[in-house]
Amino acid sequence: MFISAMNEPEAFWAMQEFMDRAPSYFAPHISGVLKGCELVQEVLKCVDPEVSDALEKQKMDSKIYAFQDVMSFQARRPPIEAALRLWDILLAGGWGMNIIIIVSEIISIRDELLSDKKANNVFLEHKNCPNIDKLIEILKKIIA
Repeated sequence: MFISAMNEPEAFWAMQEFMDRAPSYFAPHISGVLKGCELVQEVLKCVDPEVSDALEKQKMDSKIYAFQDVMSFQARRPPIEAALRLWDILLAGGWGMNIIIIVSEIISIRDELLSDKKANNVFLEHKNCPNIDKLIEILKKIIA
């Protein structure tokens, strides 16, 4: 992600700083990622208990639907421009913003998750980055 926005030496040092500030995410046992998934579930329960309950009824653990986003800090999703906008928010707001961004993404597909569709299929349909402007509006509401 850094290499797409800066030259190689700057990208190297930015990534080094990034890794130093989020060490448990890069540990061999991924404890930080697993804790992040638990936080997604807890925040979702507070922000939208109805969606949280619907996911629990379908036995959708946050490690299933949030793991990749928690681990990659949103970098795995195309287009790169959208991921860069999310990283601006993430780097400005701190590492905890990753959890809020993920919860915002879940809320952006709320209606589909509450429909009769299987949640796993809904998440697969939305594996690319959602409408970034819609996501930022939801994010603002959660933070407010």
